[in-house]
Amino acid sequence: MESPCFLALEQYHLSKGEAKRIVIEALLNSGTKSPKGGWERANFNIQNGESKSSVSFHELLEATRNTGVVPYLQFSIDRSDDVLEARLAFQRPLCY
Repeated sequence: MESPCFLALEQYHLSKGEAKRIVIEALLNSGTKSPKGGWERANFNIQNGESKSSVSFHELLEATRNTGVVPYLQFSIDRSDDVLEARLAFQRPLCY
């Protein structure tokens, strides 16, 4: 079978391992301690601006694989940058 002569987009931006590493690193940097039952079984209460939401590790992992960005945590990561805070706030997606 002949392969197409154009590029095909993949569904995921990151591998499972890379997404897991990025999500765990972001959670640890946001002050979350390593859960006793393991990361895969954990649920997190995340404050995003004025709203609060509960999200599972699996949901964070899938969203990070799809977009390349850790959802819910990206807002607080952007806000912690003293130099680029204002510019990054305008560039982030409106919905998570």
